[in-house]
Amino acid sequence: MTTRRQTVAAGLALVLAAGTAQAALAADCAALMQPGLVADTTVTAARDVAAADGLPAYCEVEAVNASAPGSQIVTVTRLPLDWNGKFLALGGSGFAGDTKLETAAPALARGYATIGTNMGHGGTESLGMDWMITEKGQLNEVVLADFGERAAHVSAVVGKALVAAHYGRPQTHAYWQGCSTGGRQGMTETQRHPDDFDGVIAGAPVFSWVLYSQSIQRAQVFRNTPGALITAEQVPLIRDAVIAACDAVDGVKDGYLTNPLACTWDPAEIECEAGQTAGAACLSPEQAGAVRKLYAGYVTPDGLTVSDPTLRGGESDWVMRFVGIPPLPKGLNVHFGGVATAYLYKQDPDWDPLTFDPDTEMAKLLGTKATDYMIPTDPDIAPFVKRGGKLLLWHGFNDSGPSALQTLQYYKAVEATVGPQIDAPVTDSVRYFLAPGVGHCRGGAGPDRFDMLTALENWVEKGEAPERIIASKADSPMTRPLCPYPTIATYKGSGDTNDAANFACAPMSPAE
Repeated sequence: MTTRRQTVAAGLALVLAAGTAQAALAADCAALMQPGLVADTTVTAARDVAAADGLPAYCEVEAVNASAPGSQIVTVTRLPLDWNGKFLALGGSGFAGDTKLETAAPALARGYATIGTNMGHGGTESLGMDWMITEKGQLNEVVLADFGERAAHVSAVVGKALVAAHYGRPQTHAYWQGCSTGGRQGMTETQRHPDDFDGVIAGAPVFSWVLYSQSIQRAQVFRNTPGALITAEQVPLIRDAVIAACDAVDGVKDGYLTNPLACTWDPAEIECEAGQTAGAACLSPEQAGAVRKLYAGYVTPDGLTVSDPTLRGGESDWVMRFVGIPPLPKGLNVHFGGVATAYLYKQDPDWDPLTFDPDTEMAKLLGTKATDYMIPTDPDIAPFVKRGGKLLLWHGFNDSGPSALQTLQYYKAVEATVGPQIDAPVTDSVRYFLAPGVGHCRGGAGPDRFDMLTALENWVEKGEAPERIIASKADSPMTRPLCPYPTIATYKGSGDTNDAANFACAPMSPAE
């Protein structure tokens, strides 16, 4: 029989043991301040963070990597007490890096050791690029290399070294996850540092000059022709007409287009008739013509793609992207593309992107020095594939920023390039998932919540290639499967249309 004294003693022993464990943890975390622990890296802070808000206790390590002359890449690594044995590097967004806890939190809660970087510069504004040029108006090539390529590789080098030092053993698996700029970084890793990660999730990657040129060209369509700019009140008019014409094409009326490539709606249907004034009820001929050009995209006379077609169904994003909002009166796209092109192409922050002449300047843009660092279009990722790496590409089908069609072209190029070099289908190592109705990384009318990390884990660790990934939407009962290209979620013909179980992954038509 256990006495009260024995119970108290046992409880005290547990308290003391817990205190000893925490003291050991603190000592281990502080030990990471040791100089020379990670090559070319100075650890500037190492602190224990107590468990809170659903997150485990962890050791947070701030460091500065100077692996190249002049480079100062800040990293923040979080090492949980209850570690799952794995390591995850997280990408940036816009023109900024990301070391925020909120970005790392989902993986940290799952026991991952995580790392994020500032991508080599101190700017925190995702749409600012002042750090990209020097006072003399020249590219800051050190920071360009950090932002374009080096920071992602440093994530692997520093993160893995700190994991091994803290836990006394290396990670069992190393993964990369990012969207937008983070997606581009992930693609760069598979192409240029194939040994860094076992699996990469690259969402809506900003990896092509076409993103920047089309951001400008789309703005020019509306703003360089008198009377062509649509108004905020006309955007719902266009959106509703598209949905009315094409929503049911896939057999289900759900408020978005499963395959926007199957929609051929023309804005002539809502063009003003004689005597009507353009407004919430109709478009002027100039406005209808501009919308038509947007849907068509643009290729120069010498065959260079300046702008991919803007896919029908994503019009709800047009006010922010094209019409303009108070913080961005010319629209997000021209600001984003204009800033990048002003700094990377012209090295002149005062340059007006609406003066860009795609017919004469697109080739020059493609040859810009920045291409070498931040345009990872090489489809030959055979070294990554041959060592067992898995690349999970995904893109919102209605992304009005970087086009899902650009990512599709890259995926097809990978198939054509890597396929002849390996003894297995490329789909054993690389898959591309389109997210119908979804905008840039999130948002839109379609289901935009899905767990790509678990899909990648199962692929790398269990050999279970992702055949369908279930997506949901906040405040909605809707679920849908995301399907690997060239398939798309297709209603089976019976059952609740809000239930993903009633949809199959069937060949999409047309499939571009």
